[in-house]
Amino acid sequence: MLDALLDADVPFLWEDLPAYQNPTPAQAEYIAVSRTYGFLRGYAVPIRTPGEPIGVISFATKDNGPVPLEMLPFAQQIAAASFKRAKGIFARERGRVRESYALTNVELDCLRSAAQGRSDFIIGRLTGQNVPEVRRALKSVQAKLGVGNRVSMVVKALQFGFLTFNEALVE
Repeated sequence: MLDALLDADVPFLWEDLPAYQNPTPAQAEYIAVSRTYGFLRGYAVPIRTPGEPIGVISFATKDNGPVPLEMLPFAQQIAAASFKRAKGIFARERGRVRESYALTNVELDCLRSAAQGRSDFIIGRLTGQNVPEVRRALKSVQAKLGVGNRVSMVVKALQFGFLTFNEALVE
């Protein structure tokens, strides 16, 4: 099912997956384990938001009974609401991480522009800082994140949630 999510944009029945007909050895093992727990029938609702992680909510039927297709629209609403709530929880946690590293607004603005590949001069023009102030801000971010260069700074900022992929794209 996880492999199917890479290409899925709409909900799908588990039994419609090609992996069920011709599984790889790893998929066959996963399916066998699922069978032991009684999870053979159900459907998955992928959640895709450009620039954000892929989400999925899966619904299994009780005792491998028939999949109630009339419930699919309701399942889609539950999936979207659940994923939105999870993103809100993640955003609050990301805020706590930001607070623990104590990045200032100027540092965050400089970090965002640096992630977009902008030069110190351009960052300064955009943030109202002079070049030495931009360099100090970026060096401060690097020190707070424990890295030694811009690339590592951006990667760690993405990992810690200081930036999203959308923010790192050039506007």
